[in-house]
Amino acid sequence: MHSQTPNNLFKTRICSPIWAAMKKGAAVFLEGSKWTAGKDSNLSFWTDKWVSKGTLKSLIEGPLKRREDLLLLRDLVGFNGWNWHALSFPIPKHLALEIKATPLPFSSSCEDRISWIFSTNGDFDLKEAYKIACMEKAVSNHTPFQGYWVWNVLSLPKVQVFLWQCCHQSIPTRVALAARGVDIEPLCPLCRSTPETIIHLLRDCPSSKEFWNCPPPPRPVDPDCFYGSNLLDWLELNCRSSLCSPIHNIDWKIVFPLGVWNLWLHWNAVVFNNRRTRGTVRTNTISQAMEFAFLGLNVKHQASRHITLVKWTKPPLN
Repeated sequence: MHSQTPNNLFKTRICSPIWAAMKKGAAVFLEGSKWTAGKDSNLSFWTDKWVSKGTLKSLIEGPLKRREDLLLLRDLVGFNGWNWHALSFPIPKHLALEIKATPLPFSSSCEDRISWIFSTNGDFDLKEAYKIACMEKAVSNHTPFQGYWVWNVLSLPKVQVFLWQCCHQSIPTRVALAARGVDIEPLCPLCRSTPETIIHLLRDCPSSKEFWNCPPPPRPVDPDCFYGSNLLDWLELNCRSSLCSPIHNIDWKIVFPLGVWNLWLHWNAVVFNNRRTRGTVRTNTISQAMEFAFLGLNVKHQASRHITLVKWTKPPLN
């Protein structure tokens, strides 16, 4: 049996804060990693994950004969190929094909090592790890993530990233921090009456409602619809709205994301610096929306053209 399986790497109880955080992503790492066999490999043929689909023990049903579970990878493969006769039953054809397609060294003196399944050279790939994490989260919630529309929002990249974090519930509100084990009071520090969730901070807190309700209203949507939806529906409904704001007839889908962003900046300034942001939330939102609408959309203007006819003219005599 191999002494260092990927599972064993994450069973250490006493560890540094960095390793403790990495242990939270252990499921993603184990899903995307496998053992790459070295020469004279010590990997278990049955219980170590050296093929991409998982351990052979988990892929094959039925009991093994006595001491058959102790077989090592090197006991069944050599220069002459695979010794299938050492097994008490035939390997299913689809698994046998994958086993034969797995590269094994015979001449180089490399050792067993952990490699990443989804890269050609075995190095860790963050993009593929993120895909695995998204799939696991979708399976655990039984619903696929529906927030990819944020990258099409007409706003600044930093605002798009903020909306993405809101959709993932990763904004460090007091409720989120308390859920992560931080010893903090979950009540909103501004109103002191309701737990500070993302939707409370951006919409339902009295200080936020003051912005959304100030005359003339910066929102052309129905109040019942505006205040009656959940966080994800609220963000998507307003960021993809086809209505125009009464603020200089700028599209509401431009005004709204900047309003949400400035509310977040205002909240941070009040809580951490005990001061308000420079200018009111409304003033900053209007000025930024006007600037983005007229300068930041990269509208392609048709270049003016002046046609000049060029022809050959007979020169004068002499």
